[in-house]
Amino acid sequence: MKIAILGEGTRGDIWPLIALGSHMTRRGHEVAVVGSEEFRTMAGAAGSRFVALPASRSAYLASDEGQRSLRRGALTQMRGTQDFLRLHRKGIEDALIDATEGADALVAGHNVQDLAQSLAISRGIPQAVVHLFPLGPTGEFAPPLLTTRRLPSPALRLASHRLLIHLWWRGNLDAQRSFAKRLGLARPPRSSLHLCTDPRTLVLQAFSPSVLPRPRDWPDNWPVTGFWRLPSAVRGPLGEGLPADLAAWIDAGDPPVFLGLGSMPMLDPEGFLAMATEVTRSLGIRAIVNMPSADRGESAADQPEHLRTVGAVDHERLLRHCAAAVHHGGAGTLAASLRAGLPTMVCSVWADQPFWGKRIETLGAGAHVPFKRLDAQALEAGLRRLLSDPVRERAAALGEAIRSEGDGTERAAELLDEWLLTAEPFATPPPGACLP
Repeated sequence: MKIAILGEGTRGDIWPLIALGSHMTRRGHEVAVVGSEEFRTMAGAAGSRFVALPASRSAYLASDEGQRSLRRGALTQMRGTQDFLRLHRKGIEDALIDATEGADALVAGHNVQDLAQSLAISRGIPQAVVHLFPLGPTGEFAPPLLTTRRLPSPALRLASHRLLIHLWWRGNLDAQRSFAKRLGLARPPRSSLHLCTDPRTLVLQAFSPSVLPRPRDWPDNWPVTGFWRLPSAVRGPLGEGLPADLAAWIDAGDPPVFLGLGSMPMLDPEGFLAMATEVTRSLGIRAIVNMPSADRGESAADQPEHLRTVGAVDHERLLRHCAAAVHHGGAGTLAASLRAGLPTMVCSVWADQPFWGKRIETLGAGAHVPFKRLDAQALEAGLRRLLSDPVRERAAALGEAIRSEGDGTERAAELLDEWLLTAEPFATPPPGACLP
């Protein structure tokens, strides 16, 4: 079958979709993947046809404008992202239309699942959805995108999910109306979060049940697969292995701690490095700091003996040599540090990151602090907590449980293959199934 896998976002949003595409290609399907240009090599290594978006969200976040929005808080970040997407709306639509030409089914990441729904309806093909964090209604916890507070009753938690569905739809309505009109639909369908409640829609939950047990009130079509992994055959061509000099430095002493923000831009990289250097020196521990500047070839001779910087690197390979991890809580980095059994401190920036930070703290396997509150005192306290015996023991046990689950990507591919056998094409919805 021809499968279109549609995504938009930073590396944490796109690489799981490419990983799924790699598994589906190995199962004999023909796959097209949508993402921004920096993922072309990754998609090619996965054996997928690649359709590039007109702009990169990672590049936007790293720009002066994107960094200003990060400084001003979550609401400003969301508005800035909406403005960015609005500016490139036609090019994004073009890429999605191109990728789904002749497709028998489509799979959508959460950032484009509404647009994908209109495409599935217009082409009369089935749609599956991938969620990297819980978006479906439940009475067990509030929506991660709204709050990390423990609301007092199941009814109130469900009401908060209904509020999220409404806000999600209203925030995307202009784009949905425009795209539906372009595709020849009389009106846009309801929010795709409503679509996910249809038992005929497969909604793959790409996280570990050991970290977040599957809510008891979720329907059967929302399987929690375990954390996804990028196949080694795809990782290899990216050139993100451990440099020989870094590997030698790791072997020459105690396991270091890892600090980095992944694809989230550091607002003050030099200040962050200076803080990390001083705190780890004070604690008498070694550290590896993930820094964009490290890709420009900074010499180890310019760094203190107890610390090294690194640019783009294979987290799976690096973190197994570390004692603890401090990062932003993005899906890929979180999975890698927890799978390695590392005590983890999440310095959350936005979106689902605070939810995962709180969850790790609740499990006793780490700590959480919003990045805007991260200073030398908070970093030192967090590292002391991570390196304490009780937290290390709980993190090691959690890592063992996650590893026992196997590769969630393989499980997701199996479920997707089974679903494709009986998946029903989308039809234009009746007026009662649409919003005005």
